[in-house]
Amino acid sequence: MAQTFIVFDAPNASLTYAASINKKGGVGGYFFDASQGNRSRGYVRDSTGNVIVFDVPNASGVEVVSINKGGDLTGSLQPDRPCVRPESKREFHCLRCSQRTHHSRVKYQ
Repeated sequence: MAQTFIVFDAPNASLTYAASINKKGGVGGYFFDASQGNRSRGYVRDSTGNVIVFDVPNASGVEVVSINKGGDLTGSLQPDRPCVRPESKREFHCLRCSQRTHHSRVKYQ
């Protein structure tokens, strides 16, 4: 059986991490943006090669670690907060653990 490898970089990336791939060919990951002082930014790449880069307001960085079959992403923000980004909502849902836990939705473009 022949293998296929696809090589890609996120825009302006000094280093790109492809953290997870789903059965539809969607890839979730993060990269260090050389044009922004190597700030970590999240991305999702669809099966046709379109890359959507996103940031979360008030976070100094984003690290995506997983994508499921529905295109939902999980990861964390800097400062540390676990997050989920549902594909259907195009928002990033974050849990901040402190004395009390709260949930916030952050829309990205």
